[in-house]
Amino acid sequence: MNSAVSHRLQLKRAFCRYYLQVCTATISDPTDAYSACREYLSWREEALGRPLTEVEHEREMLQLVGELEQDLMRRGAEYKVMLAEESLYDRLQECMVVARKREAV
Repeated sequence: MNSAVSHRLQLKRAFCRYYLQVCTATISDPTDAYSACREYLSWREEALGRPLTEVEHEREMLQLVGELEQDLMRRGAEYKVMLAEESLYDRLQECMVVARKREAV
């Protein structure tokens, strides 16, 4: 497995765990999701040799949200309901804001 796939997969696994906690009655702990986002962004910036621009960051976000939604919808109808009730984009944005140490827009 190449490095890009590995980093992306780690982020998606950690974020999905957090998102599913948010959508259920369990206590949600975003720590792993925040760390995975931070590691993914650090890896992306290291690979580019510079920080991501806002446009590149938004493109990454939209790509990840699309992939995460597809992954969750494949699990069944109850996950489609979760996606309709809790914004996956907003939760990923929250994690990325923390990872980038920036204020939410």
